[in-house]
Amino acid sequence: MTARALSLAIPLSLVLTWSTHAGAADLAALAGSESDFRGQSYSYVGADLTHRLTPHVGVAVRVMPFYLTYRFRSGDDLVSARALGVNGLVGIKLFLGETTLGLLGGAQFRDTDLSPDVRTGGARGDQISGLAQLELDSWLPTRTNLNFFSSYSGVDDFLYTRGGVKQQLTNRDFSKPITINAGVEGFFGRNADYDSRGAGLVFELYHIPTRMAVGVRAGYKHDSTFGNGGYAGLSIYKQF
Repeated sequence: MTARALSLAIPLSLVLTWSTHAGAADLAALAGSESDFRGQSYSYVGADLTHRLTPHVGVAVRVMPFYLTYRFRSGDDLVSARALGVNGLVGIKLFLGETTLGLLGGAQFRDTDLSPDVRTGGARGDQISGLAQLELDSWLPTRTNLNFFSSYSGVDDFLYTRGGVKQQLTNRDFSKPITINAGVEGFFGRNADYDSRGAGLVFELYHIPTRMAVGVRAGYKHDSTFGNGGYAGLSIYKQF
């Protein structure tokens, strides 16, 4: 990672470390990877720190390094892109029962390599721009989970939205250590160079004693570069 990426990640990481040792906030680690096995992939690892100001309002800080690959067409060229970057976000979270709404804003640093190096590519070389995210997670009394995530990056003018519904299938009385959830999801993402959308199935294991969730997803996807195909992904979420 370049010096400018580290200059964004280090100060926010220090905030996470200080606040956690001070007992001032709740810390969560998150990681994941998703690919369509045709050149489009996204992998990330990060940390989220939330300090509750009141029972219903909290302040959040999130740091998330990532690695991104994708392909798009520019004239007669099929361009392959590889990007290493980091997201730095701050914002508020609102809590009501088992519902959380997050409104986060910050910056994205990205170092993008294109092959061939077409001048028309929206993201090239070292860039830093604004980043905004909206997220909602809600558990209903029926143990049905509704989740929604939307993100906009100014680096490449890319809007990405994902939503899903999953149901708790086992351990309804929480007497056992492991809970199984399953459901469906849908997503879309687009900018001037690339457009994709799809839907799939989600399967998740949640280990109550360690407060850790491991999820897998797979489904159908259509994009403007390769047309129809599949995708698969893995996500890990751990609360401390």
